[in-house]
Amino acid sequence: MSGAEPSCFRCNAAFGPRADAPWAWSEPRALCPSHKVGLELEDGQRLEAVLHRVEPPDSPLEGSVLGWIFNPVFARTGVDQKIVAWTDFAGGGMAVFEDRFLARSYFEFRAFELQRAVDLLYALRAVSTPRTEWTSTSELLAAVAAEERAMPHPGHGPLRGAVEGWRDLVEVWNFQLQLSHIRNARGRLWPESFAELRDWIKECGSDAWEPLAGTEASFRRDLDALALRRFPATS
Repeated sequence: MSGAEPSCFRCNAAFGPRADAPWAWSEPRALCPSHKVGLELEDGQRLEAVLHRVEPPDSPLEGSVLGWIFNPVFARTGVDQKIVAWTDFAGGGMAVFEDRFLARSYFEFRAFELQRAVDLLYALRAVSTPRTEWTSTSELLAAVAAEERAMPHPGHGPLRGAVEGWRDLVEVWNFQLQLSHIRNARGRLWPESFAELRDWIKECGSDAWEPLAGTEASFRRDLDALALRRFPATS
């Protein structure tokens, strides 16, 4: 293919998977600009058109939280064929990443690919005591943090580590649950204006350290299942 970019997962679809190294996790590839054209959302609408409807009147549309709403996306690879991908917004731009682990939601994609979230999944797989014995979040986080400290790993910045991963995934979990309620109440998947987008984000936002009431058990079960899927060979 003329002009193919080595780092694009469409230009190089046959490229083999990269190996992980503990605490230096491999990262997904992104689409090149030519392959970011014509992306669709789950209801068949073009991503570009849906984003255009929620643009602010006097400034560019930007913000990382956009990826918490406008996902997954689908890239057509043939007449009746398409593949799943995941958007990530930053600095006024949008990257579109490959789906390496068959994520079924944005929560799962973030757990599989965000470095601090992967730190958490790796630490969870290394903890030997059954987590059902820990009845509180503080007990669970203390055990995971202790396990992480006991494992050799290079130093990393303040936004890395299992505890930071926990906090991030709780936030995304709660956001996605609230987003589902809003979509059901509005009867549509996407906001229709910038004002409505802003309202959705405000309603979904939370800085809680624990999952929404009544979802704690399912959150922990999902984390354990995700850890096993991300690190199936870790003992």
